[in-house]
Amino acid sequence: MKTIIFSLLFALYFALIKAGGDPYYATFYGGSEDGDTELNPSCGGKRPDTKYYAAVSTGYGHDLCDSYAVVMAVDADGKNDGKMVKVKIIDSCHECERSHIDLSRYAFTDIRAKKDGEMKVIWVAANSKGKVTRDIVYPSSQTEKFAKKQYGLTKTQFVSMYKKQALEMIKEGKTHATFNKSEVVTTPKTTVSATISATATAPVAAPTPATNTTAPADKASVVEGPVAGLGNITITTGKAKDNSIPDDAPIVGQTKIIDPNKTDYTDEDIKIIESQFPDKEEEESSYTVGVLSAALGVSGAAGIGLIYLKKQSPGKYEELKQKFPEAFNNVKRSVSRSATSLRRGLTRVSSKKNHEELPRHADHTKENYREMPDHMFGDDGLPRITLYDTPMNEFPETASAKN
Repeated sequence: MKTIIFSLLFALYFALIKAGGDPYYATFYGGSEDGDTELNPSCGGKRPDTKYYAAVSTGYGHDLCDSYAVVMAVDADGKNDGKMVKVKIIDSCHECERSHIDLSRYAFTDIRAKKDGEMKVIWVAANSKGKVTRDIVYPSSQTEKFAKKQYGLTKTQFVSMYKKQALEMIKEGKTHATFNKSEVVTTPKTTVSATISATATAPVAAPTPATNTTAPADKASVVEGPVAGLGNITITTGKAKDNSIPDDAPIVGQTKIIDPNKTDYTDEDIKIIESQFPDKEEEESSYTVGVLSAALGVSGAAGIGLIYLKKQSPGKYEELKQKFPEAFNNVKRSVSRSATSLRRGLTRVSSKKNHEELPRHADHTKENYREMPDHMFGDDGLPRITLYDTPMNEFPETASAKN
């Protein structure tokens, strides 16, 4: 039992520092279907004070608490393109990357179908007065394709327009808006102009011949007789008293910073901003692998360990729960989110990349092997783990087979 408890604590520790979640994606959480994971958010309080809330990476600490984020999908679905939603950041997400944002169910379904489960997004966060707290982030290549195909804009124009409209939403207290492509932004360019002024040319005077005058030699410098050989000569130069650095002198290793409240970007600004993005943009095909890795990672191990300990030693379970309440809540959230992500990932059909929608069970006439049965998950959203062999005839699949 001591070994089990030690292993459980070890898993709990790593669950707290585990980072996963897809960069530049938005997902959703919360509600009874997700084990009420929105309760006791890390920013304080027992429950959200709005239906439009969100969680971000624990890497931000409490820096973004009570900030507002505006989110918009940049992978077209043909129905919800351009829809923008404002959410209040109230919680942290241990498995989320810094560019990932986890929305409430209400917020997610306002801009994308629930069955999609996730979407690539562009988002920015600011306080209620519109001062930016998390500068704009987005999947670069996907955003460039989206802007050109949907609106005929360059990436620089689209990002500038989106950020301006998003900050206006926050300052004006709007929850919903639609991207306005008619607000064309002219990308500023740096131009250099040369001015040629006409001046009168004065006649050039003829040069005056120089008179060479030989100065009399200094008698003291005349040495009579042989000159002795010279030894080593040391020349010492004094240091300048002014050690200040000119204002326009380049500083080695210094990174150029773009004003986070700026909205009229240049192409050069965009390059600088993207070079400082927190996460690397992943390939589309890596999603399922990432989901499986997260679901079967240390958070899952910690969740299974908790279930096992609760069944075998309820007293020790309650003791640990009292000592590590935050760790228990984090593990429950991580496992629930991992399970939810796993179910979403397994139900995605292969044609999702091409945005082709197929009816449920289209790839199989009877069962969709990508979907995990509901009876494998409990009411709290966690996987059901039994410590004994369940007779096969108790499973719904075998019961239906007999009929």
